[in-house]
Amino acid sequence: MRVPALAFALVATWSSTSRAATLVATSPNDTDCPDSEALAAEVSSMTEARSVVVASDPERADISVEFVRTDDDRISATVRTRVGAERRMAGATSECAPVARAVAVSIALSLDVLAPETEPRAPRPPDRPPPPLPEPPPRRTWSLDGALGVAWTPGFISDHAAAPFLSARARLGSFALGGGIRWLLPRTLPLGSGTVDVTLLAAWIDGCIVVIGEGGHLRRSSRLDFLPCATVSAGVLRGEASGFPESARTDRPWVAAGAALLGRIHVIGPVGALVRADAVAPLVREQFVVGGLGAPYEPLPIAVALGGALEFRFWQ
Repeated sequence: MRVPALAFALVATWSSTSRAATLVATSPNDTDCPDSEALAAEVSSMTEARSVVVASDPERADISVEFVRTDDDRISATVRTRVGAERRMAGATSECAPVARAVAVSIALSLDVLAPETEPRAPRPPDRPPPPLPEPPPRRTWSLDGALGVAWTPGFISDHAAAPFLSARARLGSFALGGGIRWLLPRTLPLGSGTVDVTLLAAWIDGCIVVIGEGGHLRRSSRLDFLPCATVSAGVLRGEASGFPESARTDRPWVAAGAALLGRIHVIGPVGALVRADAVAPLVREQFVVGGLGAPYEPLPIAVALGGALEFRFWQ
C-alpha cells in the first residue's frame, strides 16, 4: 500500500508520546467543509492506533487543516503538522465532502499504519483448553472358555474322591454363565462281608460376576480373572453292592445348590490355568443301606470340590 509522504512527518510528531493527536480545521463560511470537531470525529472513527481530539490551542495543534475555495470555484485543502510538514489536496468540484474525506483518510492511515505504538497492546488472553473428552464406556468383552481338569471332592460320597471334570464358560462384559459335568470315580467301600461301589455323575450351571478381569467391577486385568458364582448341580448317584447274598445296583437322584469361586491366570496364548472351589449342600442326603448291615458311609451336609484345570479361550 502506498502511504502519502505526510505520514512520515506525522510519525515524527507522535513518536515520543502516547497522547491523543490534536487537530484544528478552518474553512470559508460559504462552504460545507467540516469544522474541527467533525473532522476529528471522522478521523477517530477510522483509526485504531490513535484517537484525535480538537486542539484547545490552535497554535499548538499537532495537525492543522485549512479548506479554501480556489479561483475556479473548487475546494482544496492544506494539511500541516506541528513539525512543519505540509501537503495539499485539491478537489475536482465545488463540493467539500470528497476533499474532507480524502483528508480524513490520509490522516487516519498515517496514524493507524505508520505511527509506532508506545503503549503495548494488551496481550491476547490464552485460549482456554478444550474440555476433556468423556471417558469411553467400558468395552464389553466377549469370551468363550473351555476347561479340562480334576477335582478333589470330600463330602460328595465319603471322605474324598477324585473327580475329572469338563466345563465351559461364556462371558459378556462383567457377567458370565457357565456349566460343566463332573464324574466322581467309583469308590469301593467295605461293608460287612461285601463291598459297595459308589459313583456320582453330575452336571452344574454357574452364574458369575467378574470381580477382577476384563470388564471387572473392582479391577480390570487381561491376565487374571476372579469370579464368585452361584451354582446348582444335578446328577445321578449310583450304588452297586457285591459279595452279599443279594447283590443289587441302585440309582438315586442327587441335587445340590451352593457357591463357587473361580480364578484364572493367563499362561500363554489362549491357554490359562483355572482353579475352582465349590461348596454345595445336597437337597436330599442320599445313602445306600444293605440289608441289616447299614450304610457304607454317612453323607455330609456340605460337599466340597477343589480342582484345577487347563482352560482354553476359544473366542474373544
